[in-house]
Amino acid sequence: MWVGLGWGMGYAVSPFKRQRIIEFDSRVAGVSVEEFCRQVGVSKSSFYRIRKRAEQEGPGAALVAHSRAPLHPARRWDEQVDERIAQIRRELVADGKEAGAWSVWWVLSGAGANPAPSRATIARRMRAMGLVVPAPRKRPRVSFKRFTRTSANELWQLDGIEWRIQERLVTIYQVVDDCSRVLVALKAAWGGETHEATRQILSEAFDSWGRPAAVLTDNGRAFNTHRTTGIGRTERWLASLGIRPISGAIGHPQTQGKVESSHKPLQLWLEAHPYTTLEDLNTGLECFTAYYNTERQHQGLGIAITPIRVWHQVPRALPNPSPINLDALSGPVPLSLPQAASTDPAITSRQALSNGSVTYKGRIIYVGSFMAGQTIEFRQYPTRLDLYDQAGTHFAAIPWPQPTQAQTHSRATINASKPPNRIITRPPRSPRSQPSQKL
Repeated sequence: MWVGLGWGMGYAVSPFKRQRIIEFDSRVAGVSVEEFCRQVGVSKSSFYRIRKRAEQEGPGAALVAHSRAPLHPARRWDEQVDERIAQIRRELVADGKEAGAWSVWWVLSGAGANPAPSRATIARRMRAMGLVVPAPRKRPRVSFKRFTRTSANELWQLDGIEWRIQERLVTIYQVVDDCSRVLVALKAAWGGETHEATRQILSEAFDSWGRPAAVLTDNGRAFNTHRTTGIGRTERWLASLGIRPISGAIGHPQTQGKVESSHKPLQLWLEAHPYTTLEDLNTGLECFTAYYNTERQHQGLGIAITPIRVWHQVPRALPNPSPINLDALSGPVPLSLPQAASTDPAITSRQALSNGSVTYKGRIIYVGSFMAGQTIEFRQYPTRLDLYDQAGTHFAAIPWPQPTQAQTHSRATINASKPPNRIITRPPRSPRSQPSQKL
């Protein structure tokens, strides 16, 4: 059926039919609106919409349909933008910097100050120009679960990577603040990892950035050995300063994921800047540190956010005011949180439910079914939450504040019945009664 200038009722009504709708009078025509619409071939909603527009804007405006062009059309970038994308990527690669879509956007937009194509558009254009190789099997970022401390200096992550200067081995020590991702230390020393170099580099970082509450490392001999051969010199030295030494599980570098991931941009920088002396290498590392902290947006923090910006916006954690007990360092449970600060905590009590859980400030904390019915005392400090049983025993310590359910979109329970949140051993389970045997 023909309808005006198009086919069917889904197309625009022709000016001729619009004129008939505007002039229609049921008293003169002797038919209802429904019958008239059936004769003309339009819907009742179109009839009343055209009549309303004629009343508001005039008969002349109602004779022409509204434009169907989008109110906010997609911006089309010309070939000059493609050339600029390719140029920026070449410059980033030549400088030893990351050259992905986000890095190109960061430069092209002038650190987010100027209009620029979106990250998705840049990635699409880079694929079209053959500048990158798509990796569709790569794990999507949304599947990652992030763990981040809430205060600067609450936890530092330390690791070392090997490099060579004219076939001679050097170790580059890299220290990252867990909360802000600031590179607090980056320095090279001859040879492999040693306690002396570790102590010197950390001491310089303490003078510049302050002492952290805890230091997380792998189980290298120069860093942390309480899981392998007993407490080492680096752990004793940190404990004497009130800093808690922590180590990840053996063979599980993901625990130190933040400092491990920071190795890649450093290695790109080193490959693009070959150094021939240790002095030149450390000078180059200082330049990389300034770039990493103040110029490079960190994708783990968000769009157009640098580590130094976060550092100045978050609170500071403090180390333990007194040395940490070495007997606690050699205990069965690895230490993971600083001791009580000198400030007075906020104290609240809750009763554990029959399933062994208790709710505190919107978070469900599981303390164990063996504590069902007991009164749990909560002592909240600026960076952690201590739990005491009804006998006054300090049995758990949790990093605090924790993300809320609205922030994580998850109702995950905080498990305070097992390490690292539980800091003392659980009481032994009562033996089950053996069923009597029939004779």
